[in-house]
Amino acid sequence: GIPWVADFRDLWTEDCRYRADSPARRAADRRLEQEILETADAVIGVSPRQTEILAGHVPDQSEKFLTITNGFDPDDFTHIGRSLTQRGGQFVLAYVGRFDLSQTPESWFSALGKFVEEIGPDGDRFVLRIAGHVNRTAQAKLIATGVRCEIQGYLPHRDAISAMCQADALLLCSPSGPNGDTIIPAKLFEYLAASRPILTMGPTGSICERMVQSSRAGVCADFEEASIVDALHEVFSAWRSGTPMEGASGDSIQEFSRVRLTGKLAGVFDQIAVARPEWSVSRGELVAACDS
Repeated sequence: GIPWVADFRDLWTEDCRYRADSPARRAADRRLEQEILETADAVIGVSPRQTEILAGHVPDQSEKFLTITNGFDPDDFTHIGRSLTQRGGQFVLAYVGRFDLSQTPESWFSALGKFVEEIGPDGDRFVLRIAGHVNRTAQAKLIATGVRCEIQGYLPHRDAISAMCQADALLLCSPSGPNGDTIIPAKLFEYLAASRPILTMGPTGSICERMVQSSRAGVCADFEEASIVDALHEVFSAWRSGTPMEGASGDSIQEFSRVRLTGKLAGVFDQIAVARPEWSVSRGELVAACDS
């Protein structure tokens, strides 16, 4: 009977990465999911479309569903001095995070190889830098493309932020599969805050594509080889000509500041406290219950 909030940072049984081969397991998961959706005082989704999907399971309670995305911490960027001017003789396309083959289409590797071939002698000026884990198979595929590749491995968070801000462009891979277009990789918010142009690759019309376009933060490609090659040329050619693309402006991304997002969550707790007066608990007590 205690007021509570269910916070879905991903979908559950309808997530494109959901793996449950047993019919009994799938049925159990769906039963538990439905119980949570029905009994929670409020349900939070991580993207608008994911919130709609969750709310569709209990259409008579749609008013208790809302969206609170992931975000970025402004304090993480106070130590960074950023400039949109050309940095030197090399263009660095950075990927920060775990580089998984499961989320990287084969067309990325063929497109990268074609792009490197097409830029010819300028291939020495293009560097793909990955800050994070890359397995051996992925490394072999990258090497086979002919791209100059630097793999830095895992970095402390502060250094990862610096790697984003020092890059000439940032690579984002969105998941494919059912409802993959509803997923916002958490790194996108820090990419936006880094004010570097983003090359996002994912399903046409995905939430990531719309966010990058609405914030004028870069270029978007689908999973087709030609689309990826064109996007690579666009960001590289702008840099090569001395007029590098810009990233998102600070004003366009303030809604994703964790300061604002935390205030939104606190507002949910306040609403529940008002709606359930029999539980005269303070906001602090609700937060403490969540933490426990």
